[in-house]
Amino acid sequence: MIRFLGARVDRQLAGAGISQDKLRDKPSRVERTPADKEWIEAFCSAADPHNAALVRFMFETAARIDQAVSLEPHDLRPAENKARVKAQKGHPESWITVSPEMMDELLALLPKRPKNRKTGKFMKPRVFGYGSSTGYNTRWKTICKRAGIQYLTAPCVANGWGNTSLKLSRRHKSKRLNGSGHTTTSDPTWALAA
Repeated sequence: MIRFLGARVDRQLAGAGISQDKLRDKPSRVERTPADKEWIEAFCSAADPHNAALVRFMFETAARIDQAVSLEPHDLRPAENKARVKAQKGHPESWITVSPEMMDELLALLPKRPKNRKTGKFMKPRVFGYGSSTGYNTRWKTICKRAGIQYLTAPCVANGWGNTSLKLSRRHKSKRLNGSGHTTTSDPTWALAA
């Protein structure tokens, strides 16, 4: 009986979402265009080092934007090629493996201390220099315009990892878990080197 009531509630909630969509004449779930290798390369060619590294980090690791911008210098283990990402969406904090090239790129960045817009105080140094998960928007729009490419949000970049890995999964038999719950190929640079 409990399962039946749960399914009934789920159907009612789903129906409410559809009716809301009709009222607003706008879908709740927007289709996203995942980033691909060409988009990443075009973006990085027009971007500053911090934003280029941020995009490559998200694409390589499938990290969410808040996990990426929250990275502090002490969250990196260069000897092991690991980066700590904070807990999010039901997943605990974890150490994820990055390629040696990605680690070199992260270590080459000078950490920036973003300013908290509410308090006006400077925050702890961040690897990519952003203080919030929305701070990148305006800068990325400018970079995309300069590069002559479609503006994609951070979730589209992180989704690009999954999209590309699905396309390449038939070619790569050797897979492993990268520590964040995501499966990657044995060569973490495959996405940009393929």
